[in-house]
Amino acid sequence: MGKWLLIKQQPFFLTRAELVSATYNKVMKAKKENKQTTLKIRFLLMPAGRFHLTHNIGDVVEMEAKQANEIIEAAYAELA
Repeated sequence: MGKWLLIKQQPFFLTRAELVSATYNKVMKAKKENKQTTLKIRFLLMPAGRFHLTHNIGDVVEMEAKQANEIIEAAYAELA
């Protein structure tokens, strides 16, 4: 199924592939503007209680930089 968009007061129909492509282009543009959007971290403590994540001690994961920095500041993880 596609989605209807109103462009310049005319209905415009996008296919699913076109929507995926447009979303991908937005993500790639954001990554170019903000080069370090993700960080790899290694968990030192269980993050389940405080951060509601299902990772275990010793897991190395790649996650959004903002959340990763918050977890590192709380001493639950270190950079991998």
